Amino acid sequence: CPAGAHGFAEPSSTIPKGSVEHWDGTAGGLDVYVTAPQAQPQPNQAAALVVVPDVFGFDSGHHRWICDRLSDRLQCSVVCPDFFRGCPIASEKLVSGICSALCGGHLCRMLSGVKKHRWTTGARSGGCCGGCCGGGKSSTGRKGPGVGEDQGEDCQLKIDFEDTIVSTLKATLGADVRIGCLGFCWGGWMVTHAASLPSVCAVAACHPSPDKLCKLLGEDFEEVCKGVSCPVLMCPAKDDGAGVKTGGLMDKVVNGHGAVAIAVSSGKDTGTGSGENPLLGDVGGRATFLEFPRMNHGWVTRGP
Repeated sequence: CPAGAHGFAEPSSTIPKGSVEHWDGTAGGLDVYVTAPQAQPQPNQAAALVVVPDVFGFDSGHHRWICDRLSDRLQCSVVCPDFFRGCPIASEKLVSGICSALCGGHLCRMLSGVKKHRWTTGARSGGCCGGCCGGGKSSTGRKGPGVGEDQGEDCQLKIDFEDTIVSTLKATLGADVRIGCLGFCWGGWMVTHAASLPSVCAVAACHPSPDKLCKLLGEDFEEVCKGVSCPVLMCPAKDDGAGVKTGGLMDKVVNGHGAVAIAVSSGKDTGTGSGENPLLGDVGGRATFLEFPRMNHGWVTRGP
């Protein structure tokens, strides 16, 4: 997260409408927050949305409230998996960017946690920088390694996504279910990878960090963008990287400069571009960039 980003946020005071279920799969499966439309007893069996959380985990901030709202608005099932398995990359002590994390080994645990969670297998790009990482507990209170601490083998997120999440959605909603993804911060990096899968029909990300995380993990962001095979919506804040904004690397690779650019100011959408409303109709390209120039990174899941 950039300096000045919104830090850790306690879980929303709104009572969640859904519940946490355990879905079987590889490596013991995953805990998943599951919510369905309140006004429609039989949700749309043809579609589901997978929400991928930020570095603070699926039970922090507004994640579950967002899932509930989207489920009612979209009239489909919405799920938010705990890909961190109870040990989120960041903790409440990382309150405002990297500068706040320099003492007590918290920065080291965060970097180690980021590097442990990989889309596919690969050599590690390094772990903690000197043994300063102490123990801790997860945001869910479950016993285990410290927050962001090295937990052994690298997580293979692609396997978790396909073998646990996609497989369970198809088993419960039908083999032809259309799956979309929404990611926040770290989750924006993961859904950019997921955009290459045939099982995913569209992805969106708010205050996304795929460009920065690719660099940290030793991935080639350009190659990741080349893998995008479905429509993508990026909603960067003012302090997010240029690579996920209009004219950036993702725009150049995915669209060949064919993106629709929109700036959001004072609650109104303004900007340039051709085609219909990018949130409702054809935009003439696979990537759309909806920039929020007055917002700081993290405002959706962790803002007031």
